[in-house]
Amino acid sequence: MLDRRGVLLGLTGGLIAACATTERLRLSEYEARSAPFYPVGVRAERIKEIVVGLRPGRDGGFRLAAEPFGDKIIVHNYGHEGDGVTLSWGCATLATGLVAETEANDVAVIGAGAQGLTTALILARQGKRVTVYAEKFHPYVTSNVAGALILTADAYGDVDPEIVSRVNALARTGFDAYEDKPGTGVTRVRHHFLQRRRQDAAEPGEKTLFGCPFNAMSRPTMIDMSLYLPYLMQEARDMGVVFYTERFQSPQHTLTLAQPVIVNCTGLGAGALFGDTAVHPVWGQLVRLHPQPEIDYSYTAHAEDGQLYMFPRETSIVLGGTRRRDVWSLEPDPAETERILYQHARLAARARQVFALKAAV
Repeated sequence: MLDRRGVLLGLTGGLIAACATTERLRLSEYEARSAPFYPVGVRAERIKEIVVGLRPGRDGGFRLAAEPFGDKIIVHNYGHEGDGVTLSWGCATLATGLVAETEANDVAVIGAGAQGLTTALILARQGKRVTVYAEKFHPYVTSNVAGALILTADAYGDVDPEIVSRVNALARTGFDAYEDKPGTGVTRVRHHFLQRRRQDAAEPGEKTLFGCPFNAMSRPTMIDMSLYLPYLMQEARDMGVVFYTERFQSPQHTLTLAQPVIVNCTGLGAGALFGDTAVHPVWGQLVRLHPQPEIDYSYTAHAEDGQLYMFPRETSIVLGGTRRRDVWSLEPDPAETERILYQHARLAARARQVFALKAAV
């Protein structure tokens, strides 16, 4: 049995092998015909950093709407929870459509995460004069902590299904121009949906990966946010977008801006700034390991003690899967760090055996 404390002490090398024996793990047909599954080095000494982010959740789903406020028009674009990066090109495109209806040429964007930067860039491409105001910029925005695997959902709360359909279509194609472009951090990855069981055993004949049943493999877009956000910001600057540091204390503060139209991309901050009581934090923690260029696959898994995901990036390997509603702390939880490392180490043990079995074939 793999000891949790051993993972944290970096002693997994001698313990992981006990997690699943060669007799219990067989090379599945999928594994046999697929490219090698190199094991992730889940060891304490490979930890690059542990980070916490607060996703901007919103009861009822994300908000895309325009409303008059004083002598301004506020276009709201927030409340995407963990899909802010995924939906950035879709929601930003529809938000800029609402701006176009005002016929304004001078526009302010509040917020410099994925939604704010994408909105500013699209507006600049449309010939608008754009100014971005934000309290924080890369690398101190919530989008920096995003897992950023681009997978859309069929529904987002009570949002009109037609809007969801339009947003999803745009969300899936918006990153195409950046894919595999040097410096953008945008790539494709072999992604697998695993199902962990308490017994850690698949049914006879069931499709498996690393000893776990899995439903499907796809090739979604993966974003390395530490590269993508500064790239987007520089692209916006090159198109004339101006950036200012500004903390907005109240809705009335926005009335001091010179621009007649303001796009609100403040995420979690929209709750306090505009009095939206439906907004709430969804706490998430990531363990980032030093990168392994040979890892070209990813997975999400349902474990007995919560969800897991592993995403490979140019600058790190991202381990995560935490979701806690209404937690405001930005401090890492040692127990969650332990859980993340322990569960991913178990899967890495199976990947190591798969790699060894395939090499022996």
